[in-house]
Amino acid sequence: MSIEDLVTSVSRTMDDLRAVLDEETDALRAMHIAGVEGFSVRKTGLEQVFQRKLKSLGARKAELEELDEESMQALRDGESALKRSALANQKAIESAQSVSQRIIDTVVDCARDASVKAAGYGQAAKPTERDQAYVPVAINQTF
Repeated sequence: MSIEDLVTSVSRTMDDLRAVLDEETDALRAMHIAGVEGFSVRKTGLEQVFQRKLKSLGARKAELEELDEESMQALRDGESALKRSALANQKAIESAQSVSQRIIDTVVDCARDASVKAAGYGQAAKPTERDQAYVPVAINQTF
């Protein structure tokens, strides 16, 4: 494979990986959590292919240095776009995790509040150590 073909192949793989990251980011932002597992498999496969191609590219460093400036700039632009997509994806993942944790915390707090017994004059009884124990709550895998 010529160095030009290898650079083109690396660029295409970066584009494919960026497309998957962008698709996952959009799904996370729309809170379509149920289908997110599929992205992990796709990302892992593309990342492995990308690493192999980068290794091949690194082994041909001398040829890479002789590559025309236009091809090198296209490679740099692709890398920059991939980094932006990866950063946006990481932020979307962190946001979805934060939202999920808040939902879980709300469910647990509501379960605890519901388990507190009412006392006289409309006041809630002070919880005892026994009341502070684990409150069983079933959480769907979606969260």
